[in-house]
Amino acid sequence: ILNKVYKREAVFDFPQYFVVTKDKSEAKIDFVIYFQVTDSVKYTYNAEKPMFALESLCIDMFKKIIAEKELHEIEDSKDIINEDLRVRLNIETDFLGIKINRAELKKISILYESVNLK
Repeated sequence: ILNKVYKREAVFDFPQYFVVTKDKSEAKIDFVIYFQVTDSVKYTYNAEKPMFALESLCIDMFKKIIAEKELHEIEDSKDIINEDLRVRLNIETDFLGIKINRAELKKISILYESVNLK
């Protein structure tokens, strides 16, 4: 059975995910990626469920990036985070034959902000 692989840009809009920042603040984030399949052979044969693999890689990478930053850094540097996510994901998704064109942090909902008492 042959499946069609579309090489047009597609959008993957993620639901909210819980994250913990470097300063132990807790938040929920919404993000979206714009991607396209660049190698249909890799996409078809390197993973049984390439979209599930893409979703898992994106979530894990976003959580890692957020965990490296303090809450105030996230709010102040969305563009830097977006570019960092895009670059790192392109390295990780190459084996799937997928290129990430853009990654975008849409919304941050702070659940708990850690307070440093001195």
